[in-house]
Amino acid sequence: MHTDYTMLMSVALDNEATPDELQRLREHLRTCNACADVWERWQAVDRRLDAAPLAVPEFAFTDRVMARIEAQSAKRRQPRWLSSGVLAICLIGTLLGLAVIGALAYWGSQNPGQASGVLFAALKAVGSVTWILLGMLRLMGGVGAPTLAAGVGLLATLTCLLGMLWLWVVGRAHIRIADPVSTL
Repeated sequence: MHTDYTMLMSVALDNEATPDELQRLREHLRTCNACADVWERWQAVDRRLDAAPLAVPEFAFTDRVMARIEAQSAKRRQPRWLSSGVLAICLIGTLLGLAVIGALAYWGSQNPGQASGVLFAALKAVGSVTWILLGMLRLMGGVGAPTLAAGVGLLATLTCLLGMLWLWVVGRAHIRIADPVSTL
């Protein structure tokens, strides 16, 4: 089959071919069986399309379709807002946690004897807050698994960081207590 003649067939079926183009197509179809077969099939399809009744959409069809598209679009936007809010809360919580860790690290380095008791109490508080926040996240079941996992991960990370800080401060407190000469 020849590309030039398939384009010419398309133009002829659309009734846009010039008389010279139609003559050139007829001459080619007499000598090329592959193009002649394609031309016959295309003409059969064209006759069927011309014979088919015109499909007219129902009244307000476009309005109903657009309303459904808007409803689906609104459903897609809603979870994004919700997950963005949860993510923002988790981020703020993490930043506040890091600020507390920094303040505790500074305080622990200044008061190593009292640091272990305070950090142990802070770990218990973080554990309690984690338990409360996980309960709230379970209640918000529509958030979705990825957002829930991210929130739990952030809380677990904060808990681990506080634990590591506690171990560091306790370790430093034992060094300072064991070597009182270095502080003189």
